[in-house]
Amino acid sequence: MVNWHLDEKDIAIEDLYKEHHTAAFYTRIWEEVEDEQVAYQKLQAQKESVQELNTNWEFAGFYYDKFFQEKVGFEKLKADGAAGKLDLLIVETLASIENNFPVCLDMVRQLQNMNPPITVYVKGMGRVY
Repeated sequence: MVNWHLDEKDIAIEDLYKEHHTAAFYTRIWEEVEDEQVAYQKLQAQKESVQELNTNWEFAGFYYDKFFQEKVGFEKLKADGAAGKLDLLIVETLASIENNFPVCLDMVRQLQNMNPPITVYVKGMGRVY
């Protein structure tokens, strides 16, 4: 079982728990170490942790990609965001989006500049600006 827990302190930093959001979860998996089932379990653990604290959040979906492959899941996430299907993305770490920090920031800015914008929330770090 994946041990991922979002506690009230994490959420309270941003007061996101008070707002209504349509939240999605994203991660990347190592093809050699993890498989799609592990990715699903990781994302499911995140969702359950968030649902315990945020009954007014809607679930928009799970998205994931494999390391060193095209980011098909991330592109789907952006398309769903552009269609208004989500407005909040929750990740465990920034590296869940991309290991290369400048590229990661560019990807986060792409989400924030969408219409409607997608807020990126990193566990233990808070909202990414």
